[in-house]
Amino acid sequence: MVGALVLLPLIWLIPESTKAGALSWEALVSAKMGRLFVHSLFLGLGVALLSSLVGTLLALLSIKIVGMRWGVNVGVLLVIPLLIPPYIVAFAWYVLIGREGVLGEALFGFWGTVWVHFWIYLPIPLLLVQRALRQVDPDLEAAARLVAPWRVVLRRVTLPLILPTLKIAFLLVFILSFGEVSVANFLRYPVFSMQSFTYFTAFYDTKMAILTALPTVVVVLVLRWGMGQIMAQSPLRLSLKPLEQIALSRGVVWVLQGVMVVMVMIALMPLVHLWYVSDLASFKEAWQQGWAPLMRSLVDAGFGATLLMVLGFLGGYWLQKGFRGGGLLEGILLLGFMLPASIVGMGLSLFWNQAWSGMIYGSVGIILLAYLSKYLFITTKLSHLALAQIPTSMEESASLMGASWGVVMRRILIPLSLPSLQLGWLVGFWFAIRESTMTMLLYPAGEATLPIHILTQMANGDPAVVASLSLMMVGVVVIPLGIYWVITRSRR
Repeated sequence: MVGALVLLPLIWLIPESTKAGALSWEALVSAKMGRLFVHSLFLGLGVALLSSLVGTLLALLSIKIVGMRWGVNVGVLLVIPLLIPPYIVAFAWYVLIGREGVLGEALFGFWGTVWVHFWIYLPIPLLLVQRALRQVDPDLEAAARLVAPWRVVLRRVTLPLILPTLKIAFLLVFILSFGEVSVANFLRYPVFSMQSFTYFTAFYDTKMAILTALPTVVVVLVLRWGMGQIMAQSPLRLSLKPLEQIALSRGVVWVLQGVMVVMVMIALMPLVHLWYVSDLASFKEAWQQGWAPLMRSLVDAGFGATLLMVLGFLGGYWLQKGFRGGGLLEGILLLGFMLPASIVGMGLSLFWNQAWSGMIYGSVGIILLAYLSKYLFITTKLSHLALAQIPTSMEESASLMGASWGVVMRRILIPLSLPSLQLGWLVGFWFAIRESTMTMLLYPAGEATLPIHILTQMANGDPAVVASLSLMMVGVVVIPLGIYWVITRSRR
């Protein structure tokens, strides 16, 4: 049922695309569309290459040299730009650099868009490669160290083992950057995905909106197939053995720690600079304007995170038990996550904007469906990974003693999965509260969330007030992140 809720709105786009006339198809294959597609292609490739390279190096530094605690702290800090609406990160860099000078001119265009996307999506390869490095069997590296130095071990043993994870990170960053529209729109860099969004929202031309979305859907389907092939070849399994560390002099370690600190400072510098742009009067006005949208955002994100946690746990249980249709469910959820938010929102709008579904389309329920369609894959995989670490013998022993399925779930699986459930709720909350593209297409009248209000104010509002509103958004993200970090440290 959940898979159908995700897939049906996307399938609904197919018959709608057949209604387009010859002129619409000619416009799709025009030189302008080809140029925009190349823009998006090079943007995605540039961001994926840069973030994968730097993320892998930072992961190696944090896990193999400076220690896991450094890796966790750096990962927590660098993930902040990913959890904030992308256009706020672009706005923060604009406030820091300005429009004048060489840097200001470079910010508005291809290189500026790559730069902002790089800091947004850097945590994806960093966190994925960190996890992969923790799964490498240290006995393999120790055996190789008997006959070769570390640089050879990394090149011939460690990197080949984590290569599938690195490929997945590259493809994820590519498709997310390829389909993201708000940063490119703010920095005035024309991209292909913006065309579909513009046709649908500005010109109300549904046919052209669907047609211009089709090439992106094809790219996503191809990459989805490629990710499936890569994941099937991954040799990594959970390893609980102590990790092999690269022994370097204390001075070199200090230098590398300094490099990581500088990276964190650069990533957070534009967000911190927003404090200097704001003042007490702008904070007061921003609070008066943003209080109601903030409350709506918190309520919507709270309900959305709860649904994502519960359904994600059930989906992870389905995948872990290998029930029929599990692979199909995982593929559908991954497709929804990989598709640009503009296409998912457009599909939901066209499918649910009907006479029989007016109660859903005219309420917050359509926003919750958008959250499920886009982000359920993340919470499902988190629960799947957590359940995979619970020995099946515990369930079997309980069943032999006469425990029912509900008792096993309530007394064994849920308590042992509690840290993963808490993380799943937080991840769902963060992605739901930062969401703006789908919400802009779907939110009912009078139900604008804080990201939508900020986006509206950016058009003609006071920059100081916009900076204060952006800081409210940053606070909503950072406070739960800090609480989770403290709880995680206390558990360790």
